[in-house]
Amino acid sequence: MITVWHGCKTDPPKTDGFYILVYKVKPNNSICWDSAFYSDYDNLWEDAREYGSVYKGMYEPIKWAELDLSEVE
Repeated sequence: MITVWHGCKTDPPKTDGFYILVYKVKPNNSICWDSAFYSDYDNLWEDAREYGSVYKGMYEPIKWAELDLSEVE
């Protein structure tokens, strides 16, 4: 399984959906990752569990990837 990482600012997803997101937590600048929903309607990352645009203020999206599970049985 090969994962290709894309820059959130330079190469956002073309369609809305669930992706793996690497983001920076402000103000301590720690790096985390989680699943997130991307809305191509308003170009916002949303928490996958809460459906709130939490990544808009306290979190800075860095890069995203689409996980290919076609090899998993």
